[in-house]
Parts: sequence; C-alpha cells; structure tokens
Amino acid sequence: MDTLHHTIQWPCELPTETKDAIVLCAIRASQFPIAKSEAKSGGVTYLKKGIIAITFGNENTNTMNSGIYGEGSWLGSSMINQSVHLHASIEELEPVEVIYFPKERIDALAATDPFVYKWLYHCSVRAQQQWLFAQITSLHDRQTRVVFTLLEIARLMKTVKGSFIKVSASQKQLSAITGISRPRLNEVLKMLESSGEISIERGSIHLIEPSKLQHRLSVLDGTIRLN
Repeated sequence: MDTLHHTIQWPCELPTETKDAIVLCAIRASQFPIAKSEAKSGGVTYLKKGIIAITFGNENTNTMNSGIYGEGSWLGSSMINQSVHLHASIEELEPVEVIYFPKERIDALAATDPFVYKWLYHCSVRAQQQWLFAQITSLHDRQTRVVFTLLEIARLMKTVKGSFIKVSASQKQLSAITGISRPRLNEVLKMLESSGEISIERGSIHLIEPSKLQHRLSVLDGTIRLN
C-alpha cells in the first residue's frame, strides 16, 4: 500500500499524514461491489480501474436511473452512516480494480483526524454530480438518453488520439443503463448508424462522429454542463 497514496486521485487537498492514514485503512479487490466477507458494515469504495454503471429500477421502468463511474470515482461516502440498504444492478463495462475503505476503520480515523470529514464530503460531491447528470438526462427522449450514455462511457475510457472510440457495451447493458427496451434502443442505434455517427458491432459500438453526437445533446444546454 506504500505507493497507493500517490496513485489515488484524491477528491480534494489533504495533508500527507491524512492520506497515509486513509491508505492504511484500504483493502484491494477485483470486483464491485466488494465481497460481503470484506464489506461487513459499509464504507467507501474507490474505483482505481475500469468502468461501471450502477442502475436502480426493473424491467418495467422507463427512466435512466443509472450512474456511470470510471477510474478515480469515489462511491459510498454519502451513505456511510445510513442504515438504508439499496439494491442495484451493476454493469461492468470495463474490468475493475477497486480499493475499499471499511466504515469501522474510517470512523476510528475520523475520531482523531477531522480532515477525514473533508475527504468524505468531497467524495460525496463528485458521486452525486454524476448521479444528478443521469437523472436530468432521464427527463429527455430516448435519443438523448442513449447518446448521453455512449458519450459518458467514452469520456471515461482511455483512448488513442486519432482512432475511433470503441464503447464495449452490449445492447443488453445499454438497455439496462438507459431504461429503454431492447427494440426501442435498437431503433435509436440504427438511426445513429444510418446517419454515419456510430458503427454497431456485436458487443460494442464505434463512435465515428463524436462531435455530431455531442451536438445532439444541445437540448441539455442550460440544464447541465457537459465537459
């Protein structure tokens, strides 16, 4: 764990001593959510590698109740002291590596270091921003929801300059993330493909014209800021 301090994308400025102490609380894992045997009482999870979508809802919903998170995301801090247990489905879009910080260790550290509360606050702000973007997008039509999802996944990917962006997500996964049925989702994707903006392959989608796709999100201007 001695090098973890320097590889983590911290959500705010913290004293070196606080970072070192937080890192000493860490447990590495290769899945999300972390195994119940390791996560007995909640805590904070840091996504060190990979992309996931956390989705709430069921097959009968018609909304995008999903947050898409990539490398550097902090999850769980806003619920660390809540007894509510939420059930969500996880779509792993790229293989993940996570760092887990158990609640009991964080509580013990916070009792002696108030900067831990600053860390928890900023972790929460970042995660809530991503969730808010998804909820606002859910108010719009199917095309907007699909394009937003594709570009959000692409934003979190590591890409090679000058090459087409390949989003490795199946239509089943996109349907779960957007809350759009497979037939209706396929209609949107086929329309985008016919306009030359994407290319569909089995289990993946190439973004041929990202700028044109971005233009389709102009309906969100003034509501959220897309970076």
